[in-house]
Amino acid sequence: MSAAPNLKDALKYRIKVERGPLAGQTFNFEQTTIHIGRGTENDLVLTNDLKASRQHAEIRWDGFELHIVNLSKKNFLGVNGQQVQSAKLDSGAIILIGESEFIIEFDQESKTQIRDSEKLTPPTPASPVGATPYDSNVLPVHINSNPIQYQPPITPASVHDFSNAVLGGAISNQSNYSTNIPGAQIAQPMKSRFRPRPRASGKESGRFGFYVVVAILGFGFWWLMSPSNTKKKELTYRSTEQIEQEIQASREELKEFEARKEKLDNIQFKRAQENYIRGFRDYKQGNYGRARESFQVVLNLDPGNELAKRYYHLSKVKFDELVKFHMLQGNRYREKKNWRMCKASYFNVMTMLNNNQDPVFKEAKQYYDQCSLAEEGRF
Repeated sequence: MSAAPNLKDALKYRIKVERGPLAGQTFNFEQTTIHIGRGTENDLVLTNDLKASRQHAEIRWDGFELHIVNLSKKNFLGVNGQQVQSAKLDSGAIILIGESEFIIEFDQESKTQIRDSEKLTPPTPASPVGATPYDSNVLPVHINSNPIQYQPPITPASVHDFSNAVLGGAISNQSNYSTNIPGAQIAQPMKSRFRPRPRASGKESGRFGFYVVVAILGFGFWWLMSPSNTKKKELTYRSTEQIEQEIQASREELKEFEARKEKLDNIQFKRAQENYIRGFRDYKQGNYGRARESFQVVLNLDPGNELAKRYYHLSKVKFDELVKFHMLQGNRYREKKNWRMCKASYFNVMTMLNNNQDPVFKEAKQYYDQCSLAEEGRF
C-alpha cells in the first residue's frame, strides 16, 4: 500500500507583491490555509487597497493541489488574467485582488512535494478471481439442462396449443403461463397493485345527465318566476310650498340667463373678451408686462371676471421675478467687470419698467451709466 499525503504537512510557498500598496514585499507561508483581505484578522493584510474586500480570498492546500477561492460577493478575483471564483495555483501564477497583483512561487522542496502528491492515486477495488465483468446489454436466460428432444411435426392442433402456451391461454381464455418450448422458461407476469377504475355503465351516465338537465331547467324556471329585487320607487306628492319654491328658483335662473345673454351681446363685454384672449396669449409667450396690461383692461371692463384676476396676479409675479433676474445678472457681470453684458442686463430692466420714478428703474439707470463709463475707460 502507498502512503497517502499528510494534510498536516503544509506546503511552503512565497507570495511576491508586484503591484499595489504592498509592492516589492515578499511573504512566506507554511500553512494549509491562509486568508487575504483588508481586515486585520487576515494572514495577508491589504490595509490600503480600497478595492479589496475585508475577507477577499482564501488559499488552501488539500494535500494534493493548491487552490484559491474568492470569498467576496462584491469584488472579483483574477488568476492569470481571468476572472474566477476558484482556481488551481501553480508556481508562477499571477493573482489579482483589488489593486494588488501577486506572484506565487514554490521552492524546490515544495515542487517535489506536489509531484509526489500527484503520483498518488486512490487504488481501485480488485475484481474477484474468476469473475466475469458485468455487461448490461446481455440479458440472462435460464436454460434447462435437459437435452432438446425430438419434436413431432407441426399440426393445426399443435399450433393452437403453442399459441396457448406462449400467450398464456389468451386464445382459450385460460390463465396458463407455462410453455412447452423446451429449454426456455417464460417469466410469469407481475400482479399490478393498481386496479383500473370501473367505467360507469350506460344507464348510470345517462341518469346523471338527466339529473343535471333537470336541475338547470329548475333553476332557470325559479329565476324567471322570482320577483325582482329592485323596489319600485314610491310615488310622493309635493306640497304647495315646495311647488312655489321650485317655481321661484326657476324664475331666478331665468333672470340670470337673461342677464348673461345681455352681457354677451354688450360691446363692452366683447372688448373685455378680446383683451383677455390677447393677455392670455402674451402670458403663454412670456410677455408678462403686456399680459398684465391686457388683464388690467379686462378687469376695468368686467370687474367680476375671476380668470382675469387670477392671471393678472400671476403676470405681476412673473414680471417681478424677471426684473429681479435681470438685476442679479447685471450685478454679477458688473462684479466680473464684463461691462458689455452688464449694460445689456440693466438696459433690459429699464425697458421692462419704463418708469423713471420707480426705485428699481433708478438703480438700474445708475449702474447702467457706470458700466457705460467703465466700458469707455473713463470710470
